Amino acid sequence: MKKLKFICILFIGFLPLALFGQGISENMAKDDFWRIQQRDNGTTSIKIPYSKIQGSPYLNTQFGTGQIFTKEQTLYGSYPLRYNVFTGNFEFRKSNSEVFELNAPGMVGKIDLDDTTFVYAPYLDKQVTSNGFFQLLNSGTKAQGLIRYSIEFLKATPPGAYQDAQPARFSSVQKDYYVRFGQEPAVLIYKNSDFLKALPDKKSEITKFIKKEKIHASREDDLIKLLNYYNSL
Repeated sequence: MKKLKFICILFIGFLPLALFGQGISENMAKDDFWRIQQRDNGTTSIKIPYSKIQGSPYLNTQFGTGQIFTKEQTLYGSYPLRYNVFTGNFEFRKSNSEVFELNAPGMVGKIDLDDTTFVYAPYLDKQVTSNGFFQLLNSGTKAQGLIRYSIEFLKATPPGAYQDAQPARFSSVQKDYYVRFGQEPAVLIYKNSDFLKALPDKKSEITKFIKKEKIHASREDDLIKLLNYYNSL
């Protein structure tokens, strides 16, 4: 009897996911990939709707055409997607216009969104390993260049002696460059020395290349050029 009850509970728990995956796949492993939840501003530190805040938390406010792949590189499906920089997560829109966010981003291998690719990867944040979404700069096998987007929420402030009142607002989107060598956590790159410090090998060749090509690792084009050269060695 206990075993039967346990099976019934499992079936009921997976039923919503199976219905969501209907028409896309009959594979239960794919259904299990999704743990979706309806987007609610209450899940963030902001207690007021985005519509009442100046600016936007999104990399692009419009939904783009996106494809989501599991870590096994299995295509789960194609959906209208957009990246919420403030929450660091992707949102997708269903056919009935409901908006949901990924509830298990760690199961994502990559997301192709329009002409860009995002990956969910570990990175060092003040010597502590965290995980998050990055835009992929190159497709190298030994080293990958990554962009980490960030945005700041600025609370409303009352008028002061020398300044007007300021409404609640989002700052402009900022981007930082990271490099990931192999399966190691990605590291932040501000300058050439950051890249050289993180290199696991080929430091002599890379140092010569930087000097010869007058590389500045803080520049996106130069960083891609540097990564392409390293991956070719």
